[in-house]
Amino acid sequence: MWRNESYWFFITFCLFSMLWSKAPLYAQKLGAYVEQFECKVGSRDLKVELLKIGEVDTEEMLIRISGVDDPLNEQIYRYKKVGKNTKERLKEYEYVTYQIPGNGKHTAFKSENEFDEQVFKVYLIAKPEESFQVYPAGSPVNLEPKVIYEEYLRQREMRKKQ
Repeated sequence: MWRNESYWFFITFCLFSMLWSKAPLYAQKLGAYVEQFECKVGSRDLKVELLKIGEVDTEEMLIRISGVDDPLNEQIYRYKKVGKNTKERLKEYEYVTYQIPGNGKHTAFKSENEFDEQVFKVYLIAKPEESFQVYPAGSPVNLEPKVIYEEYLRQREMRKKQ
């Protein structure tokens, strides 16, 4: 069995493929693009970036909010979709995380129905009772999903060390 050439070829091929591959072994299935939303908060531009991660049925997202004075600013966290189907055409859902140090459950991004129209809102840690309505970015920046994911992993490791 150990001297079988096809066995050694298979082992060598697998090891070579894993080492040669540019994708890390811990990689998740990433969405094809980064969804981008924005709004004005005073004189600043609030920006939200969402990247699907994992399998389709898990409905998880990496979310980064930037342009705000808040602990969430420029931080990427993993959120799970929690929602309810309504009898109407539009769905209501929110993305919830338990990863933020010092906080329990936090909802950062929410889809609601207002007057038969779907609206998207962002909630910050500093002002949880206040929401900011965001809109799909008019001129989205071409963001690479892999770069967002690698930044999330780096930030997660930094938070573990603190």
